Amino acid sequence: MLYVGLLVIAIAALGFMVALHLWFWSRYYAHDDSAVDEVHWLTTDDGWRLALTRYRGDTPRGQPLLLCHGLGANHFIFDVAPRVSLARYLKKRGWDVWLLDLRGVGTSEQPTPFNQRQWSWNVEDYLEHDIPAAIEYVCQRTHSPALHWIGHSMGALLMYPYLQGPGAKRIRSFTAIAAPAFFEVGHPLLGLLSLSHLLRWRRSIPTRTFARLLAPMALSMRLRLTFLHVGNVEGPVLRRFLSLALANLSTRVVRTMSRWVQEAKWDMDQHDVQSGLATIRTPTLLIAGEADPVAPPSDARRVLEHMQDNATLHILGRRHGQVDDYGHTDLLIGRDAATECFPLIGEWLEERAADFLPTPMPDGHAAPTLQTMDEGDERLLPPSPPTLEGPYGLLNRFSPTRRQRWHRERKRFRRAEEARYQAYLTRQKRLLRRGATLTTPPPQATAAPHRETAAAPNAAPPDAAPHTPEPKA
Repeated sequence: MLYVGLLVIAIAALGFMVALHLWFWSRYYAHDDSAVDEVHWLTTDDGWRLALTRYRGDTPRGQPLLLCHGLGANHFIFDVAPRVSLARYLKKRGWDVWLLDLRGVGTSEQPTPFNQRQWSWNVEDYLEHDIPAAIEYVCQRTHSPALHWIGHSMGALLMYPYLQGPGAKRIRSFTAIAAPAFFEVGHPLLGLLSLSHLLRWRRSIPTRTFARLLAPMALSMRLRLTFLHVGNVEGPVLRRFLSLALANLSTRVVRTMSRWVQEAKWDMDQHDVQSGLATIRTPTLLIAGEADPVAPPSDARRVLEHMQDNATLHILGRRHGQVDDYGHTDLLIGRDAATECFPLIGEWLEERAADFLPTPMPDGHAAPTLQTMDEGDERLLPPSPPTLEGPYGLLNRFSPTRRQRWHRERKRFRRAEEARYQAYLTRQKRLLRRGATLTTPPPQATAAPHRETAAAPNAAPPDAAPHTPEPKA
């Protein structure tokens, strides 16, 4: 009996030490939320509450960005530390950035013993409920008909089937960071499947707890992580990543994705997603890491072949001019990600924001002519920047690049029309002056007032004919 009591005390002490360890390091590696502006909550049509974290840029572009994390992660993956934060980078460039937490992870609603939620969702629930609700909410809050989607890993993988449906009209552009689409034999997801079989009595895999336990000792243990090239990540960033950015996994989601690997076929609701990649017309940026075993460069090249002219591919590694090879996650938290990866995304978004700009003269406004333009009449000049027809009209209204371009065109238009109008007035004055000379009768001569003056000597009388001298012989 004594040994049983000692065993119970030892287990209780070990549990207390583990809880204290998790509490201390979670506070020590707490998230720096100084750049966070707002946190929004939305409810999906099946009742789940999702969180959206907003980083509002300084320039009101009117084209919001929605960033989605991958499998086993949360929204902190985009803001692990200030120096390697894609959210802060895009915010400084003036974008309105929204970070999405899918159901069951991060700050969104999670299953607990105190609520009725269960780890029973699947990949289809993300596509049918979470993603449409988040897109609709962001568009309504920003008064935008469409947005730019940036996804990492599963957050980008989910967009492939989504863009093959009617929801594609809501996506202005798509950036896929380390997104697998063609699952090869020996894919790392099979390791997660084995782990789910070991924990078959559980509906979730507690990866978050394991990561927090190992976070302080990550470098000393020299962990080899499949989803990370450890040599490309700084020590404090790696510890903060393990402590903050990982989340528990749903076993149903893991088994579904592992089935795709085993069957070498990606189908959802009897639809072949891989064959449907050729039907995607949304501008797409593909970013892959040279040392990424989850989404290798060969996978990205196959996606590029299917999408043809609608996609652009960048592979980051030493062979392509970068300082180090990039793995699956260090595309976002790598040592040089802020200078080698983030600018690719920023430049891509700038180009997409400038697409489909309307011409300087909007439809329905005829150019003024000399016959229709009156002095001081500005009714023929467009009163405000024009917008496009269809879903992209409101997007261009708030683009600062477009507004600057419009103001330049407006000033040039006004100067040109002023010059034309002055030339018109000058020509009209000439015509009036010439017409008065030709058609108006000359004024009648009036008699000068009589003035008596002394006649000059040898002067001719007034009524006498003028004297013409005779020519000399």
